[in-house]
Amino acid sequence: GAEQRALAEALAARLNRTLHNANEGLKREVASQGEQLLARLDSLADDLHEEVGEQVALMEGRSEARGEHARERLAALGSGMERQEREVKEHFLRLEERVVGEREE
Repeated sequence: GAEQRALAEALAARLNRTLHNANEGLKREVASQGEQLLARLDSLADDLHEEVGEQVALMEGRSEARGEHARERLAALGSGMERQEREVKEHFLRLEERVVGEREE
């Protein structure tokens, strides 16, 4: 009786430590990946800002054909950013589901 209870408590404590360590590891992973994804989004925002500047310059004095090309590039970049934002949100949802799933186990 007492030995089995002590053994069960030791196993429960070990399992609890293991789950805690796994949870902390996941938190670090999520934070790191979040920082990387935010850096990628910042880079895309910088690209968009640069593209807008180029488009303004084209519209101010260059041919209409060049302006159209810049608008097409800007539209493509904007849709790329929207896709990237969706991927970031989906990635975080998957990570969150993984963290919740591991907590429930």
